[in-house]
Amino acid sequence: MPRQTKFRAAFTLVELLVVIAIIGVLVALLLPAVQAAREAARRSQCQNNLKQQGLAFQMAHDAMGHFPVGAASGEGSMWSYYILPYIEAAAAQARMNVGENAGGNFQWSYQGSYSRSAIEGQKAYANIILCETPFPVFRCPSANLPEHQFNMSTNDGWLVMQRSPASYIGSATGLLANQNTRDASQIKMGTLDGVLFALSKIGIKNVIDGTSNTMLVGEAMHDSGAVDKRGASAESALGSYKDHWALGADDIDGTGGPPMASDLSEALGSTAVPINYQNQFTIGEGCATQGITAADCQMIQLAFGSAHAGGTQVLRCDGSAELINEGIDVIVWRDMATRDGQTTLTP
Repeated sequence: MPRQTKFRAAFTLVELLVVIAIIGVLVALLLPAVQAAREAARRSQCQNNLKQQGLAFQMAHDAMGHFPVGAASGEGSMWSYYILPYIEAAAAQARMNVGENAGGNFQWSYQGSYSRSAIEGQKAYANIILCETPFPVFRCPSANLPEHQFNMSTNDGWLVMQRSPASYIGSATGLLANQNTRDASQIKMGTLDGVLFALSKIGIKNVIDGTSNTMLVGEAMHDSGAVDKRGASAESALGSYKDHWALGADDIDGTGGPPMASDLSEALGSTAVPINYQNQFTIGEGCATQGITAADCQMIQLAFGSAHAGGTQVLRCDGSAELINEGIDVIVWRDMATRDGQTTLTP
């Protein structure tokens, strides 16, 4: 009886190549969709952060009779410190020293290098510890911020060695494109047309344009590359860079009272600057990049912007949050920050 030959089923080389090609096409089609879904989730979380802040602002307003100060020039705290009790961080706020006589000029930075273990548990340095602590509600996941960065203030040698960057800044003005402009009391970014500015105490009653029409906080892109590259030197020696933080800062404290605060853009921004204005310049160089003028440098630091494609998310005074397209009309964008029509500013 002749032996029967058995054939084993298998792919031919051509069939295998076709299958691999199909899988490659499917992966190529699927990957952007997965990335888009992840970004949509990150953007949703970022907007949720703003809504949490909006609710906190409303509760702070109820408690104080006005919105928190944008930046306490001469003392150092900023708006994000004042809403801590309303974002389930009351214990953190209770540990901090706020008030010019509460901790001295070292309350927001340390003169020279230090170890966290050496200062932890000491009330005098509690602000530094909290400035090194990431608060997720102040950090947009799309921005891909580092957990910590070494930072030296304008005053050479004063450090926060593991400072945590933030993604949101207060809406100070729709008319000002230079943070060095001073008011009649010689305070930088004081007495402005927005809601959160230096030493501000603006209540809902002062928002004549309406709370649903007036911006309170917006996203801003912290330049992690410039901070990494130039953060080990004082900003005064290098020009400056776009850095944004939470709770408070030595450069908002200064030495010698409110007129000595130097870098209000760490906490505040302006809609007089187009959305994502920084994107036209080299990222990671700050204002040391060739071709950036002094005016450009100021605008970069005050610009709202985000890692979201095509725009930035903002919080309005009524607690609502939305994505604003970067192609928005410049007048409409400017007007979003002003609380009472167009107030003329005198430099």
